[in-house]
Amino acid sequence: MVALPGLTGTPEGVTMGRGVKTAHFMDAAVECGGATAEVCYDDPPQTGYEVVTALVNGKVQRDSVLVTVVPALKLTCSDARGVSDANGGATVVRAQSVHCKASLDPEGSTEALTVTDWHFVSPDGTLSRNRHDVNPTFSPDSTVWAGPMITSGTVTVTAAIGNSLPQGKSALITVRPRRWTKDSIPHFPLNPDSIGQGSLPTQPDSVHDLGAEEHRWRNNGVIDTVLYRGLVEDGPNAYVYFVKTMPPVLDSVRILINEAALKRGSPFYFAQQQDTPGVVYNASNPCYRSDVVSADTKDKILSHEGARWELNPVSHAGRMRLLAFERLPAAAESVYTKSEVGGRQGFMNRWHVLVYEGVEAKIDSLSNKPVDQENPVHFGSGSRFGCKFAFPSP
Repeated sequence: MVALPGLTGTPEGVTMGRGVKTAHFMDAAVECGGATAEVCYDDPPQTGYEVVTALVNGKVQRDSVLVTVVPALKLTCSDARGVSDANGGATVVRAQSVHCKASLDPEGSTEALTVTDWHFVSPDGTLSRNRHDVNPTFSPDSTVWAGPMITSGTVTVTAAIGNSLPQGKSALITVRPRRWTKDSIPHFPLNPDSIGQGSLPTQPDSVHDLGAEEHRWRNNGVIDTVLYRGLVEDGPNAYVYFVKTMPPVLDSVRILINEAALKRGSPFYFAQQQDTPGVVYNASNPCYRSDVVSADTKDKILSHEGARWELNPVSHAGRMRLLAFERLPAAAESVYTKSEVGGRQGFMNRWHVLVYEGVEAKIDSLSNKPVDQENPVHFGSGSRFGCKFAFPSP
């Protein structure tokens, strides 16, 4: 506080709240009596005396006033590193812990702080938690609410300062998705198993019968183990089930090739034209019997189906794998259920719906016909590239 020379007067005590600029006027500061100039404002950090010293008629005089600072409720939520934003909120990755602390501002205030409750609510209102419902004693520290976070939301603490009525303070917690790598999605082998004939018909009637990709989805009930299912035990997201680690969703991937048809002497073999030495061009561009048994034909079929999916990501198996890597993390990050709503069974049901409808069914629809359209097999080579096989009548 800056005072101008003037007459001394009797100081009066002033009570002010933290963070609110209040003018403290003294009789000694005549020209500040009705002024609002910044030099006449003060924001003392704690209770104490404001003292003004001035030269009056050539003599140094001093006057003072007792200023009582009422502390304010402060809420700071931070991540595991102790980092919080300017508004007292925090950003964490899913399943990481947040630490919310209620305190007085300024630090060192001697007023009693009595926490009466904590509350959390998600942006859509689907998850709401009152601490007195999940931990009535607020142990071990009523001024701290901490625990793993599964979904974003607002934390609010309600507390009384001294003998005042309870007041609230809120902070926003932002939860970001985890980053899932291919290594963290189990049961996707380096390459699928190639087992030969499988269920393919020995007498094919289209190119689709020359090879196939088969995969079998895992029973989604596997999520119901402590290895994959997590449960938050305390904090703003207490008693919430979530995906802790990615459960296996795939039992097997198999690549089939029609060995019965692609051999010398088969009905399919005899359905092709005999090789004609010296003929360089044929307008109909048929495949010959030598194409049936060539290693090039088999390699193209295996590549198209995805026997080496790392080398051909637009194969049937490769597309299925890429779609799984794309969609499974989103499913894992979006699913959570309150333990009191259906419990573990409700969590399993929710996971099953997300994986079956949002992942498996979509993958099956996007990795079959679209691959045949986008990446058809071109048999033959050289001038006969793209030759067409003939198929025997049933």
